[in-house]
Amino acid sequence: AAPEDEAWLRFCVAAQRFCDVIESVSEFSDADSFYAAIAEPLAVLYAAGLTLPWYPPSDDDIDIDGLGSGEWRALFTSINALTGNDDPYRTVFDPHNDTDLVEAPLAGDLADVYRDVQPVTTWDDPDRLADLQFEVRSSFQGHWGRHAVEAMRAIHWRRGYW
Repeated sequence: AAPEDEAWLRFCVAAQRFCDVIESVSEFSDADSFYAAIAEPLAVLYAAGLTLPWYPPSDDDIDIDGLGSGEWRALFTSINALTGNDDPYRTVFDPHNDTDLVEAPLAGDLADVYRDVQPVTTWDDPDRLADLQFEVRSSFQGHWGRHAVEAMRAIHWRRGYW
């Protein structure tokens, strides 16, 4: 297989593994066990995103069906119910230009990553695979990759790796 095909397959496996943990959030008894379970799949997913080549955009309007706002809110609420007081953390949006700290929800970061990569796990339209690949790669650069980095940092500190 071509290197770009292998990178895509690695990404699909990583996306499935991450989504499996997120989808089982209600099965965790405490935040620490959830953090232990999600830390590696999140890091592997991010690393797999780094290796994705740039896919050319389609001439069609790209509409990748992910979570709707109600589904996203339900997922956010489920994660937040588990993480509780551990959920909010402080950060800056642009580490090169911002100096003001903002509070961000870890549950929001994880729900956003899930929303952007979950379609990979259920995609069944081979004729539009290029659309999905383009969307996932571009949203890695502009959206979910940033949320993944922030979530990894917050989880790293919550787990006491300092």
